[in-house]
Amino acid sequence: MTFEELNIKIQRIGGNPTVLEALWDGDTQGWFLMLYIHTIENPISNLAQRHYLGTISLGTDIRLFNGESYTEIGVAKELGQKAVDKYGLIFYFPSDKAPDDDCPEWNERHLGINCADCNKLIMPPDSPYLPKDICYNCNSDRKSKTRHNIALRANPFIEDGRFGVYKKGIDSIELKDFPICGYLLARLSEEERAKKINQEINILYYDNDTLKKIKNSLYLAIETFFRNYKKEEEPEDARELSIIRFRRRAGYFKVVSFEGNEYEIQNDRDADLIGLMYMHEVFAKILLENVSYELHVIKNITYRAGSFLRFIHFTSGGTTNISSINDYYKDNLTGIEVLETLKKLEELGCIKIEKTVLTTTERGKNILI
Repeated sequence: MTFEELNIKIQRIGGNPTVLEALWDGDTQGWFLMLYIHTIENPISNLAQRHYLGTISLGTDIRLFNGESYTEIGVAKELGQKAVDKYGLIFYFPSDKAPDDDCPEWNERHLGINCADCNKLIMPPDSPYLPKDICYNCNSDRKSKTRHNIALRANPFIEDGRFGVYKKGIDSIELKDFPICGYLLARLSEEERAKKINQEINILYYDNDTLKKIKNSLYLAIETFFRNYKKEEEPEDARELSIIRFRRRAGYFKVVSFEGNEYEIQNDRDADLIGLMYMHEVFAKILLENVSYELHVIKNITYRAGSFLRFIHFTSGGTTNISSINDYYKDNLTGIEVLETLKKLEELGCIKIEKTVLTTTERGKNILI
């Protein structure tokens, strides 16, 4: 929605605009913003009427997994500022940092309280499982911090760090490449894993012929599925048929092609098959490049070490110093514990320590969990 479109709607409503209101709502696809305008149509009574203007929705919540943010916030703020400049009204956007549908409407703000952590205006929670003085997001943050602090002190080992290296001639391309790494590790039996991944730093080699064998085994598994495939008959019961048609419209079914034929499968029931077809496609692309592959597995990464890596790489942009690490973790760790963890990360080749300066290495970047 542009301001020009918004302004046309305001003009059509008429009256004197006094408040532009932006409130979050959501459904199974994700969050979106609802816009309302409050106008005084009769200056004698001075009573404002609330009118719906439209919705700002710029994507589903799947974008969060791609590292994207809620761009609706920026759009709403821009529209709000332009409305303020043009009409001198109040722009009411109580949750302008993150989605929250527990904020009161403009006319009910007197019933709200300020969140003790973020000061956002919210309706008092009525759930017996939530604190009465903070919003849902801040309560989640508190719980997350508590779990984080406990894990920092306990310092358990976490999933092995891993990444892949494609090699073509003398050139190599390092990748996190989790799908391939995870698949190759899953193929190993317990005996093979114990034999091949028994050091802190392990490299498993896959030449072109080995990669071809993996691709062929994936093909055989897919072929076996479709060889035994039977198309389900449409149910005669009207209610069951209605459910099937609804699930088709909702995307529970998909049509895939294999060897020139098309098959209808179900996303939930046939998730393993979908994974096999995806990996077969990946290995087919790899083989077109005529490359070999290395799987790097770094053992003995602890929760604390992973947290340090994320702080150095993401929070500090790849470089920081020991003093900053000490200051950031001072409430949970001693200086000795910090130095021991940094030394271990250096031994694993995940960071470089030059005097007091810390920098993440390529390996450190690639195994970030």
